[in-house]
Amino acid sequence: MHFSRFARNFDILCKDKETGEEFIVEMQFGKQNTYRERMLVYATYPIRTQMAEKMMRYNSGESLDKMDYSLRPVYVLSFLNFALEHENEKALDADNGLISRYAVRNDNNGELMTDALHFVYVEMDRFPYKENEEDKCNTLLEKFVFSMKYMHTLKARPVSFTEDLLRLLYHATELGSMTIEQRERYEETMRNELDISLEKRYVKEEAFKEGLAEGEAKGREIAQKMLDEGLDAELILRLTGIKIDCR
Repeated sequence: MHFSRFARNFDILCKDKETGEEFIVEMQFGKQNTYRERMLVYATYPIRTQMAEKMMRYNSGESLDKMDYSLRPVYVLSFLNFALEHENEKALDADNGLISRYAVRNDNNGELMTDALHFVYVEMDRFPYKENEEDKCNTLLEKFVFSMKYMHTLKARPVSFTEDLLRLLYHATELGSMTIEQRERYEETMRNELDISLEKRYVKEEAFKEGLAEGEAKGREIAQKMLDEGLDAELILRLTGIKIDCR
């Protein structure tokens, strides 16, 4: 298989089903001088959407007493094929030297003003390993960044990249790089497999229903014999759960 090169940029908006937290994922190939400001603009969209949802609830009859300006956290995650400019190296995570993080904080003591807005930049241009040095990648982060940086030249997932996240990443990329004809064949295969699965499920369900019907008929037959032998109908009901008409 061969993975096609990434487009110059794309955006994905994701939401955590449990917490409601929102994630803007951005892939940026070309360098921009105002990239941080661009991401700030992007972050305003889900924030404004949250407030619009509150106003819709108010307009539909929800009391103002239940309204406020609280926000679910929004995270802007950017994978950059270049390095941002920083005042010094302390701006980068000390354990990997690749990631810079920003939040809205007090200028004097770093106090967090709000937990509603976070920016994370993965600066892949700072990644130290070349495309033939996948064996040097030890952590999941290193393997992930290696994959994102060199995906356009890789023919297959490196043998040592066995983590579930990486398997999903390479599988998704393989699907994304399919031609129209390949995708149509793949989808046809999936439909066929689904049809077979549904047919098997139907057979099992019908067999189960037949088994229940046969069991119910057999149980009623036994209950009737118990009645014929002189047992009280109420006793039979307590013992078998089957109500027998004594008439």
